[in-house]
Amino acid sequence: MEVYSKYNINDTVWVVSRNKVIQQKIQGIEITATTHMRDIEYTFIGGGKLPEDRVFKTKQELIDSL
Repeated sequence: MEVYSKYNINDTVWVVSRNKVIQQKIQGIEITATTHMRDIEYTFIGGGKLPEDRVFKTKQELIDSL
């Protein structure tokens, strides 16, 4: 099985944190995979962790998802 993430370490992405839209830099990627599911979470420089579906390439993509 091959698992690919949308983003890479050191990518700058957009997230919602404490009800604010902010940019974060990805520090790490945690992947959990079984035969029935895959879960990708990103950790950020300065702290915090979010699943892949709550991380966006652009501010507009994040706004459109709301």
